[in-house]
Amino acid sequence: MMSGYLMYKLATKLGAEKKFATIGAVIFMSSYWIQSWVTVESFMAWGTMLMPLEIMVGIDMIKFDPRKFSAVKLALVVALVIQVHVLSALFTVVAFLIFFVIGLVKAKERIKLFWKTAEAGILCLVLTFNVWGAMLEVFSTNSIVTPFPVANMSKETVNLSVGNTSIYELGLVVSIIYLVQIGYVLYKWKVVDFTNKVVTLIGGMFLLLASNVVPWRTIGTYFGKIESLLQFPYRFLTIASVLLIAGFAMSLSEMKRSSKTSFVPVELAAIIGAIFITMGTFNGIQNAALVWYSNWPISTKTPIIKTKQFTAAEFRNEMKSADLKRGLKLVTKGYPDYLPTSSKNLFANNNPYGIYAEEIIFNQKGFHKSVKGNTLTVRWHSNKNAEKTMVPVTVYKNSQVSLNGTRLSNDTIKLTKIGTPVISSRKGKNELRLAYKSSLISKYSLWLVAVVWVLCIIFVLVI
Repeated sequence: MMSGYLMYKLATKLGAEKKFATIGAVIFMSSYWIQSWVTVESFMAWGTMLMPLEIMVGIDMIKFDPRKFSAVKLALVVALVIQVHVLSALFTVVAFLIFFVIGLVKAKERIKLFWKTAEAGILCLVLTFNVWGAMLEVFSTNSIVTPFPVANMSKETVNLSVGNTSIYELGLVVSIIYLVQIGYVLYKWKVVDFTNKVVTLIGGMFLLLASNVVPWRTIGTYFGKIESLLQFPYRFLTIASVLLIAGFAMSLSEMKRSSKTSFVPVELAAIIGAIFITMGTFNGIQNAALVWYSNWPISTKTPIIKTKQFTAAEFRNEMKSADLKRGLKLVTKGYPDYLPTSSKNLFANNNPYGIYAEEIIFNQKGFHKSVKGNTLTVRWHSNKNAEKTMVPVTVYKNSQVSLNGTRLSNDTIKLTKIGTPVISSRKGKNELRLAYKSSLISKYSLWLVAVVWVLCIIFVLVI
């Protein structure tokens, strides 16, 4: 519901009539990228939901009024999305840069726009220190396992289609909506509202980036890191959808105002299109729900590792248990992403997913873990002295490790390719304590970030 409300507010801010803003809100709320959280647990849906809020503030850049433009509001909305989903924030920041450049060209008071945007950027850095500060420290002090590289990124795109909507296909209705919006703006270029031109061209640019029209395979070959950083070009569709749907609502309003004949057929077509999209989404959710009663009652298509053998009925019973961890003990996701590594190119010569499964997931027998405060304690029993034991935890550069009450130097700990420590156990009971001591982030800095958040929210609500 929140996603629909934010799209409605964005569309009305752009000048769309309420009924067309409502149609846009229904289309957006029912889109694959919003509902993907329900169907496949895609966390990008949360970032996408907040994008209309960011675009609303971004529009203020191209309609710059120094009396109304709020650097605090701009900083807050960008910081909010960064706290929720960094990649979504990155897409909207790119859109903001385009808005900013257009605003500088159009604005009469360019210096004020520049400084207010700079103020927002500095404030945003303070509000998100807990995110970028942690990332800076971990990535600068460790060699990190990246997400798996996608060898052929051209296969991970989304394109126009006449079938149902999916992660790789826009579907018939959405394809028509996007083509109509782009076609209308280009055909009526001289009379279309300037803001509509901007959101449509930027949306069209991101739609192009999400498709296989861009030679992503070639780009990945020459710029290998993008295969791990972006992985799936279809992710660009999130920001494209926000802009094109909002523009579509705006265009319907413009067409109605300039129409010399009855506009009812167009309105009915838009409503029917929204209904079809909603029905398609409902069917997708229903199909995902039916998986629960199948022989493999897990809807996600991501790699799932079974930690023990079980039947579908046993799994359903465990997931319904009052003890929530029982079901999660049966299956787990074996992702080594962002673990420390001693290998410069782990994917080239190894299978990090297999290493993680072997060293962590299937290496739990005999170990008892507990957490108190910021410290993880692992206990196990060894049958002889100096027995080499691979403890299923991960050690980073700033990790603090103690074995049987003695602090160990990280330089002397033998680590595997994904940071799993190999310890020389003593005969009998052994205890390893693991904590992380940040050299950059402290509880005082986090309290400062929290206080700044509260002050900014109060400022926006009161001023």
